[in-house]
Amino acid sequence: MSSLRLSKRNEYIRRAIAVNFQEPVWITAEIASVKESRGHWYLELAEKENEDIVAQASAVLWRLNFLNLYKHFPSELELLLKAGNDIRIQVFVEYHVRFGLKLVINNIDPKFTYGQIAQKRAATIQKLIDQHLWQRNKETELAVAIKNIAVISSKSAAGKSDFHDHLMQNNYQYSFNVKYFYAAMQGQNTEEEVCSSLEKIIKQSWKYELVVIIRGGGAKLDLIDFDSYRISAKIATVPIPVIVGIGHSTDESVADLNAFQSVKTPTAVAEFIVNHNLDFETDMLGILQEIKDASNDLFVAQKQNIHELEMRILALAKQQFILQQQWLDQYTQTIYMRLHNLIQIQELELRNLENHIESRNPFAILKSGYTMVIQKGKWVKRLKDLSSEEAFDIKFEDDSLSVKTN
Repeated sequence: MSSLRLSKRNEYIRRAIAVNFQEPVWITAEIASVKESRGHWYLELAEKENEDIVAQASAVLWRLNFLNLYKHFPSELELLLKAGNDIRIQVFVEYHVRFGLKLVINNIDPKFTYGQIAQKRAATIQKLIDQHLWQRNKETELAVAIKNIAVISSKSAAGKSDFHDHLMQNNYQYSFNVKYFYAAMQGQNTEEEVCSSLEKIIKQSWKYELVVIIRGGGAKLDLIDFDSYRISAKIATVPIPVIVGIGHSTDESVADLNAFQSVKTPTAVAEFIVNHNLDFETDMLGILQEIKDASNDLFVAQKQNIHELEMRILALAKQQFILQQQWLDQYTQTIYMRLHNLIQIQELELRNLENHIESRNPFAILKSGYTMVIQKGKWVKRLKDLSSEEAFDIKFEDDSLSVKTN
């Protein structure tokens, strides 16, 4: 039984492929892994059915071809060459006798990847809906005034300093307490680090009124990381509002749609917060002015009421004074009459008393023809009281007679 040397067999394969694949062909596959070295990009491609790999191959994008493609879509090429992306590429099929099959990338179709991303986004949204996590964060309530903010961003994010400066240097002198939770904002670590930061915030959510996720601007494919189911599911469980500002002016990620509020840039997030507090202050000043106006109206009304009450009191007091004066005059007249009558009665009684006293006056008795016997300076009323041994006087109206006994 004859046999072929391995090199001979591989040479047959090389020739067969060279004959059948003289022109580049378009293929679709998922990027299982990717590695860049010295400007060359090495990809492992795979095709899956029900998460099982049914085919795989290696592909390479040489540096010169990469630079040529970069001219056509400079901001998106590296994002297209990302593990997990479905891509449509034009390749030359080459076979090396020693190194085997190799697909050399000649061109890339970005629209295909965008379409696949859109399908994945739709599937992610449906999954969130099915698990009752879709837009649940929109059911939270924004605090009437925002003071304490948890911010998820990368240390080097282009928009972080813009957000911080615009927030802290606002025109209304509002002050804020900002706590930064650092996480990757693009690349393979984004999902894990953003979810980890959200979990930390959830555990201490009572410290904050608001969660902010910000990053600088970028290409459309920069948003892919924020189409992650895990990130949106975690946002749905945050008990306070989450505002997303990941820096794209035309497209929205799933995280944008699932958060409480989405704005285009980090600066716009800061403006949203400042304007929210300004609205609160304006409302409070309006209420204060209403209170002042109501107080002033009440003061004027009460002042008028008091004036009217004063006039009524003065009128009633005057009326009462007149009534009391009349009563006092009548009472005074009554007292005067009673006093006059009392004086007359007392005068009559006094005269009667005087007459009575006068009638008992010894001198009055003498005038009536009676005499008085005085012995030792005392009036002798009874004969038995008269001493025969002592002299005594007999007193008449006009004179007295001294009588001496033997």
